[in-house]
Amino acid sequence: MTASAQSAFDAAVKDFQDELPDAHGFDFQGIETIDDVYKEIDRTQEEQGRKGKLRNLKRIEPFLACLQQYSDVVDTFVQARANVLALIWVSRNYVKGFDKVVEMTRKIGDCLPQFKNCEGLFKENKGVRDILYLFYKDILDFYAIMLRFFHTKGWKPFFEALWPRFAAKISIVMETIENHKSLLDREVTLADIHDARTARTRALEEYERSERLRERQNFEACKLSLAPRLYDQEVERMKNEVCKDTCAWLGKDEDFQIWFNSRKRSSAFLWLSGIPGAGKSHLSANFVSQMRRDQQNILFVFLSFQHRELTNRVAVLHSLIFQLLYQHHHLRPALQKAFDCDFRDLQSFADYNQQLLTDLLLCVGVTYIVLDGLDEVSEKERHLLLNGFLQMSNQCPELKVMVSSREEADISGLLRSRALLLRIDLRNSGDIELYFHNRAEEWLNDLEIDDATYSSLKDLLQGVPEKAKGIAVYRLYGALAKPSGMFLYAKLVIENLKSQLDLSAIRREAANLPTGLDQASVPSEMPSVTDANPCSYGRIIARIEGLQPGEQSYARTILAWVSCSRVPLRKQEIVQGLMVHEEDSALVTERRVLTDLGKICGPIIEFDGDFVYYVHFTAREYLASSQSGPFINEISAHKEIANTCLTYLMFTCFDLNITEEETDSAILDGHYILQAYATTHWLDHVKEGTRGNMSSADFVILCQKIWMFLAKRTNQNFDRKSAKEEGVLELKLFEKDQKHIYRELCYINSSLASELSQSLKPSKEKSEFFIPVRSQEKLQLKCANLPNIEDFRPLKRFAFIITPSKNLF
Repeated sequence: MTASAQSAFDAAVKDFQDELPDAHGFDFQGIETIDDVYKEIDRTQEEQGRKGKLRNLKRIEPFLACLQQYSDVVDTFVQARANVLALIWVSRNYVKGFDKVVEMTRKIGDCLPQFKNCEGLFKENKGVRDILYLFYKDILDFYAIMLRFFHTKGWKPFFEALWPRFAAKISIVMETIENHKSLLDREVTLADIHDARTARTRALEEYERSERLRERQNFEACKLSLAPRLYDQEVERMKNEVCKDTCAWLGKDEDFQIWFNSRKRSSAFLWLSGIPGAGKSHLSANFVSQMRRDQQNILFVFLSFQHRELTNRVAVLHSLIFQLLYQHHHLRPALQKAFDCDFRDLQSFADYNQQLLTDLLLCVGVTYIVLDGLDEVSEKERHLLLNGFLQMSNQCPELKVMVSSREEADISGLLRSRALLLRIDLRNSGDIELYFHNRAEEWLNDLEIDDATYSSLKDLLQGVPEKAKGIAVYRLYGALAKPSGMFLYAKLVIENLKSQLDLSAIRREAANLPTGLDQASVPSEMPSVTDANPCSYGRIIARIEGLQPGEQSYARTILAWVSCSRVPLRKQEIVQGLMVHEEDSALVTERRVLTDLGKICGPIIEFDGDFVYYVHFTAREYLASSQSGPFINEISAHKEIANTCLTYLMFTCFDLNITEEETDSAILDGHYILQAYATTHWLDHVKEGTRGNMSSADFVILCQKIWMFLAKRTNQNFDRKSAKEEGVLELKLFEKDQKHIYRELCYINSSLASELSQSLKPSKEKSEFFIPVRSQEKLQLKCANLPNIEDFRPLKRFAFIITPSKNLF
């Protein structure tokens, strides 16, 4: 063999090994002749016979015969090294008896030329011998495709889904072999060889590009249809809130290290527990960030009471499936097959999705899943979720699950014997001190004060970390827990100090620190919070109650919306809710609240972009508890929100007879900001508002509002005879005395009212967006009321107003 020929064959070997996911994981030794391959085939067939799965492997004999001839020709005319010849027999690594694989191998054998018949050509034309390199590359391409397929862990459940992509690529190799065969029939030049190499590379690259594009389009179509909730923004927000040098203790903890060790199967679950506000979610988010930075298999779900209406087992499983497929693109055809063949199961059935996720996890090796905020969803949902993860753990030996929650009795019952328990609030004292001093220093540096005042304020704040590290919380089973660390206490203290208007107020607050976060769970015999030294939440509420009557009313209404909204709301939506008044027939722009919502409500709420949230889920619990009055009566709040939504949906901007110009003007003035929420959830608030004991007067007022709404927005041509009326337990209050309202609401609730309400009149260009194309220039001049225009899109069927939410999009 010439040096250049040997170099070409050696380069082909290197390219082949580089294409494999783990070349060291394949054994290419010990099979160096066709006799060795036949022995391997006999052994495989004998094994299959014992299992009752015998395949006819004689079908691949044409392929092996061509390889034998090729090996002889290469050995005679090229005299390749042993490592080159050994790779000709790699087929023994993948021929395991699958009919489709065997059939594809047979087809490759049919494509390869009869090398024995070409011996004369190789003797007469040394240039033709270079074609042997091309066939060598073709054979190795075939092997690389097959080995990559069978190297995927747990591929068997997805064979039918994954195989077509690999078979299509093998077809490209077969076309290339045919092209190379044609070179044997004519005089070959170096230019021909070069062109053949280029064509081979181009064909494979073009296939990969088109296949990636097709898979990406299919994946995005699945994502658009199933709409999985991803939690990247939550992780990023919490990661940015973590102070430098905090959270480092977790990686050094002995129990964490035992759980993290992928070889220790006995500890598949780690339970991060602790009191509310101890920093569990931030610790989990920091762990997720580190794992993503290290490119580990990490899936995560951050559950929240604020998204409780969207949280169920199917939604969580969808999120995990899509996260996994973002990391492992080669498994996406499995989702596409499920989408095409079993869409209803994929969309709605938890057990189907759990099995799909289980099968996917078996393909990817060690995987860590973080399940945070489990205690913030309903007991029923978390029971289903935890049981599902326990089942998956039994089937997936390389699965590790981190659960983060309070020590609720039902969670403890499921995890106590299966998980390593790590109490965060007993280990976070150092982090709390770092956190508070960093935040306090940032705040003090922003104040325009002299050095003496700076030092005196800093001295006053020295006791905050110790108080935050020693919060006593009345816990389960009537026992006062050991003092525990609470980040949330430190955060609320510093935010409350920042809200003070002058130095005297700051000194007064710092000298009279609150005793704790809240004591809503403390029984009556326990000492209550004193008026002189109330809890942190109590101080915020006391400040609100000291506002002017108008501001106080706004604050209470804002907090009612945050407490009772079915999904998180944007600031603009809440502001528009505040603008709705009973006596109006349209939005009055001058009613728009100009004061910042954060200033009205104080640090009990916070903002993530435009969305408004409570600083912690315990804030909502406190406001609805007897400890605060309750400050928010949630049943009454639901009734008021229902009334607001119905009043808003009767405004003239939704009438059929308004002109195109009036519609455009309403769009530009932002009158449709609340439309999507009000249309989707007004009936939910009616249900919740009628759960408790309602006075006859309040009930009559609500019925009158619903009557007015139905009279104005109902389509009288709706064929009720064809509709199926289904009773709704939550609406039983209407059944006795308001049968017509009850019947109409049941039609709506049962999703059979797609024609029940009259549609709003859209402009021709508003089928997809609120803002018509021709209004863009005007909009640039008047966009102050719509700071995030792209977020306020119309319903695609442009609002059958009283159609239930699941049929709106």
